[in-house]
Amino acid sequence: MNIGWAFLMIFTVVSCKDKSDDLGSSEEPIVYIKGAEKLHERVVELERDGSSLTLAFVGAFTEIEDQLKGAPKEIGLNFKVDASLVETYNTKNGTSYVSIPVASTNIGTSTAKIAKGEKETSELSVTVDLSGLSSFVEYLLPVTIDEATDGLKIDERKRTMYYKILIMDNAPVRIKVGVLTNTSGNFDVMKVANVVNPEDPDVVVVCEMDKNTARSTNRDMSDLMKDQFTNLKNFRFVRGQALQGGEFGLSIFSRYPITKFTQVTLAGGDTRPFGIVELDVHGQTLAVAGIHITHEAANQVNQVNQAIAQMSGITHPLVLAGHLQENRDPHQATTIYPLLTGAEFVLPCETCGRTYNSSPTVPTQGGWTYGMLYKTEKRFDVVDYKIVALPAGGYTLHHPIFTTLDVYFRGDKN
Repeated sequence: MNIGWAFLMIFTVVSCKDKSDDLGSSEEPIVYIKGAEKLHERVVELERDGSSLTLAFVGAFTEIEDQLKGAPKEIGLNFKVDASLVETYNTKNGTSYVSIPVASTNIGTSTAKIAKGEKETSELSVTVDLSGLSSFVEYLLPVTIDEATDGLKIDERKRTMYYKILIMDNAPVRIKVGVLTNTSGNFDVMKVANVVNPEDPDVVVVCEMDKNTARSTNRDMSDLMKDQFTNLKNFRFVRGQALQGGEFGLSIFSRYPITKFTQVTLAGGDTRPFGIVELDVHGQTLAVAGIHITHEAANQVNQVNQAIAQMSGITHPLVLAGHLQENRDPHQATTIYPLLTGAEFVLPCETCGRTYNSSPTVPTQGGWTYGMLYKTEKRFDVVDYKIVALPAGGYTLHHPIFTTLDVYFRGDKN
């Protein structure tokens, strides 16, 4: 054999051996937390699972050039809970998870070793004390590799294990629902936003919305309005009738994600919109129905009965809000409200104030046009009910209603 070639082969073998023994020589990250490439979700029921939660994790090693090969020598890894990473995660992913106080967490052993020839540490764990945490709040717990032996490179994509933790019990979730109308055709979406944003509701039904009509100059007013709301970025437009080359109806805006949407056109003379959204409220479902019935008295009962039929199969807590048009006190002899109360809907007010007046700044006179009800009584408590006065100057004469409700998602409140 040529001496030069022999020397080259020996040099190559020695070089490969040296590289495998030198943990810092690889240009690729080679230690990580196993399974950290995905978010791990834990739903806890205190009455079933107790007041503490134990979460397991494992440190791992991979040789990039030989993924079946174990660690060439003992590797030490240090782990920690790093609450500061929650804000970074939220910014990157557009989420709003809450950090768990460090005092509520405990890593039993923060240091572990990957033995020579092995690929993983023994199983480690972090314990979370749930007693001081709130129900139906989405918490995020980051467990991360703090450092590795000899400055060994860490795969940043899998350096941190994120646990999403949701505590469930029958404690109520507070939800604020509003109903109002667009500003009578002037299409100034800021006028609506200026009323809604200070109230900071979770859901709002806005009646009399145009979509791509000639008078809205072919604009989707709901999409424009969404951009002016502080927190109500999810919406569905509900069509009631064709108008000027576009559509006229109502829109339901929500802080929470919309998981399901159903709409029908209420038939009978002047057709009107009716829609139902199902909202994901921290893993539970709230149904909100928006309605705007006809002003034609002969068809009002027919349209309300159509809406009741659409809602009859809903088993989730349900709120109905909209323009019920009757202009009569809901607690007096009417035709509309007995249909709704007979279908297990409940008014949130013992004395429901008037919602229409010739003066926008005085909601205490005039008639009743808006309505809001919930179904059923055993799934709700009323925290607050109010009718809001409006500023003068180009506003509708229909006064908004904002109702704050405690919603019992997991069973009857008693």
